[in-house]
Amino acid sequence: MFSLPSFTPQVYVMGYCGPVDLSELSEPVKVERKPLSNRIEPSLFGVTNDQDDELSFYTPKAEPESIEQPAKQPARQASNDLALLINKWLLANQKVAGAAAVFILFASAIITSLPFINTAFTEDKDAQAAEQQATKTVNFITQRQQLLAMPDEFYLLLDQNEGLIVHWQADVIRDAEIWSQASAKGDDSCEVIEFNNGDKIRTINVVVEDSGSYYANFSPLDTALVVRSLARRGNFGLCGYNFSLKGSQKALNSNPIYSDYAN
Repeated sequence: MFSLPSFTPQVYVMGYCGPVDLSELSEPVKVERKPLSNRIEPSLFGVTNDQDDELSFYTPKAEPESIEQPAKQPARQASNDLALLINKWLLANQKVAGAAAVFILFASAIITSLPFINTAFTEDKDAQAAEQQATKTVNFITQRQQLLAMPDEFYLLLDQNEGLIVHWQADVIRDAEIWSQASAKGDDSCEVIEFNNGDKIRTINVVVEDSGSYYANFSPLDTALVVRSLARRGNFGLCGYNFSLKGSQKALNSNPIYSDYAN
């Protein structure tokens, strides 16, 4: 015979059904499921439970946008705007821009040439100063004494070393040393005193002072030779001027110092 089903449902707890209430033991236990992202893939060598905590997964993060780029854009925009404004101004003021360009070129040329102009000016100024200093030096060193007037409007003098000096007044020219034996520069006609018999005696230098006063200076070694020639010759030429020696012997004998040189 087949048994009939029970009309009263029975609740079993851990296989027990009786007068003791074991319903607390029958509450379902919730099991926490791990997320799929923590799933450990199978490994050839296996992974222990201790390694679960060490596993980590890297999720790329979007890099922050650069904050410099927006800052540069306004600067470039301002620069472009300025360039456009300048370009428009130049187009609208072509004459003014052309004049400004010419002025800039002219100013650049002047600035570039200033060192050369200054150098040339300095050299010329130094040359003039040296020439003036040389004249002053000659005047300071030379002490003229024993003035003796000769017949044809020239004079004889002696310096502190008894060097002979022939002096005359002539055309007005610039005061300067017009001939120097040391530099061999100047008026070549002042290089020697030449007598009518052809004798020539070199000068040390010839200086012009007081707007036309010539002073031809000779070496003390030649003083006696020049004085004897002045006493015995008929004429001489010096710096392009010619002088007669008529009556020179008498004039020389009037002064004891020159008379000793002449005889």
